[in-house]
Amino acid sequence: MPQLNLNKKFSRREFLYMLEGLAGLAIAGWMITPEKISTPPLDQTPKDYPELLDALQIKTTADGAEVMDVSDAANPALVCKVNTTGTLILNALDGKHSLADIISKTAAGSGREIAHPEIFASRVATFIADLGQAGLLKYPFYVSVIENKVVS
Repeated sequence: MPQLNLNKKFSRREFLYMLEGLAGLAIAGWMITPEKISTPPLDQTPKDYPELLDALQIKTTADGAEVMDVSDAANPALVCKVNTTGTLILNALDGKHSLADIISKTAAGSGREIAHPEIFASRVATFIADLGQAGLLKYPFYVSVIENKVVS
């Protein structure tokens, strides 16, 4: 594992690479195993309708879901675990829903009133962007949260 230079500011991509040797990486309340950390190719164009990789399968659990890499059907590998809100988001990442649709569906599916919709929206958007930066989406997905407005 490379030596960590504490005087250097790392990009998120560099930070993910630095963590490769650890047991797992926790980002925004979800856990990803180090062998599954990757980044999307730089030559891909971002899309407005985020979509999980075809090789990923969502397996619902009592407290959320596990995302499995089933590219090797004989040996499916755990990629990450998410809570129930994360499960709602993952299920909407089918390439057919915009960010606004995903935020709406997630809020409606949560079964509770969202006290601060703009904060909720920014957290959903950030979670999706984090999934993209970890290489779990088909195409790069970037968001900017500016003045309580989410822009993709």
